[in-house]
Amino acid sequence: MSLREAALRLRESINIVDLISEFVALKKRGRNYVGLCPFHSETKPSFTVSEEKQIFYCFGCGAGGDVIGFYMRVNGLSFGEAVRELARRYHLPLPSELRESAESGEHRELYRINERAVRFFERMLGAPEGKAAREYLRGRGLSEDLRRTFLLGYAPSDGGALTSHLRLAGVDLALAEKAGVLARREDGTYYDRFRGRLIFPIRDLSGRVVAFGGRIVGEGEPKYLNSPESPIYHKSRVLYGLYEARPFIREKGHGLVVEGYFDLLSLWEHGFRHTVATCGTALTEDHVRLLKRFSRDWYLVFDGDEAGRKAAARAVGLFFSQGLFPRVVFLPEGEDPDSLVRKAPAALSEALEQAEEPLSFLVEYLLRIYGRGPEGKAQVVREIREILGRLPDPVLRHEYLRRAARKLDLPEGLLLSPRCPQRETLSQEREGAPWGRLLLQFLLQWPSRAEELAALSPEEFLEDPEKTLYEEVLSALREGISPERLTFVEGILQSLFSELLFSPPLEASPEEVLAQIRAWILRRRFEAQARDLRRTIRELEARGRHQEVAGLLRAYTELCRRFPKECQGEGVYEPLQKGS
Repeated sequence: MSLREAALRLRESINIVDLISEFVALKKRGRNYVGLCPFHSETKPSFTVSEEKQIFYCFGCGAGGDVIGFYMRVNGLSFGEAVRELARRYHLPLPSELRESAESGEHRELYRINERAVRFFERMLGAPEGKAAREYLRGRGLSEDLRRTFLLGYAPSDGGALTSHLRLAGVDLALAEKAGVLARREDGTYYDRFRGRLIFPIRDLSGRVVAFGGRIVGEGEPKYLNSPESPIYHKSRVLYGLYEARPFIREKGHGLVVEGYFDLLSLWEHGFRHTVATCGTALTEDHVRLLKRFSRDWYLVFDGDEAGRKAAARAVGLFFSQGLFPRVVFLPEGEDPDSLVRKAPAALSEALEQAEEPLSFLVEYLLRIYGRGPEGKAQVVREIREILGRLPDPVLRHEYLRRAARKLDLPEGLLLSPRCPQRETLSQEREGAPWGRLLLQFLLQWPSRAEELAALSPEEFLEDPEKTLYEEVLSALREGISPERLTFVEGILQSLFSELLFSPPLEASPEEVLAQIRAWILRRRFEAQARDLRRTIRELEARGRHQEVAGLLRAYTELCRRFPKECQGEGVYEPLQKGS
């Protein structure tokens, strides 16, 4: 069974209203159900579910899709992860590619070893050996409930306790070393990697333990020890507490990023449950991509010292590269999130309210580092240009460079790159978007006329996501598949498809719509030919090749004369001016 076949089977087996009702209070309204959107904050319901079509769409934020798309979005999962979880939940067979890639052989055994280790560490925390660790947790104000939620444990000081436990259970100790819970001496014997430490199990988005962090109880170095990377653990792609925080991030509409295990646990204990932390490593671009799946709004809550500010400045650049704009929270000098929230939870709430927008923070931070003199400002400009150059949206990049220039009291031209695309370029590239939607509505409303539309070859003038969706729908129709049975991996395709299925039918006849589309395609082809001719004419004029220029001018004039005639009667466009 392929992934696409498995997705189709899931769609046919799961009632979307039943599943979404677990997350959203739905009310029947006509043929559909409505509720408050779980993906953005609203007071009036714009989130709509069609039981008939088995899709959802939010008219407020544009989120949409089928049952798999909803499960992906609400849990921050990839397409494959969502299919895997839903298949397990509804006792449906997994597609072979998911079974083989994630659940077979060595991977499955590594997960089992980690689960055994978790249960062992939890038991040790409650045993006499864990008394000092329990007192340490109580001293930091962490409750029993929190201990259970995060599976906290204790690794005894005896360097062979877990090793013996796993050996007695028949576990392959070489695999336990690969999982990161054991280490090996030069003589080939095994010993416990974590000794005399509080244990923080680290879970992936499916809730499986993939690694551990450990904090020494009492004196000793290093203070913190973390699992090495393994076939199931890549520290640059996993965030501590994200599995537990997902529903709270969704509820709040934003999340907090901290750097330490105890920062996260203390914030959780005091009600800030929409918090995630890095696992003993600096924030990476992969981390930010992961965060983007859950929310676009994040607060960086790092230590109030110079190292914390440096980490925040670096993080801002990573967020910019993903088109996100995190707010930076300033803590009092010498405080970290853990210490501040334990002293005064209200102080953290106040700090969040006063969080600074990222560009202002970045400019002020760099000015403090390099100084406000000419040489310092020159270095700040270089760094700001490099950081803002990561913004994927050219319009946002242009606007933020202008703002940075104003904050630095410099002419805008010093920061603006000559290669920075203008707004007109962006809008021109997306000119086909409304026409792409019209093409798609035509296919969905009159599928029997699909080949008439395809004969016009409109795809050459479409941009994604409309182009990809057009090709998918046309392919399905040619294979005799109803488009409503299609399922899509990418969220943007899911949302666009749902929007189209919820759209009212076109009032014009199919002949009228085809005529409009034909006129648009003729216009685009004319513009492309005219643009090429103008460019060639300019190049030849610059070289003094006037005879060739005269011939091309005649061709250009004929093209401009012929275009209005070809579109005559369509009532869509005015003729293009010759000088345009």
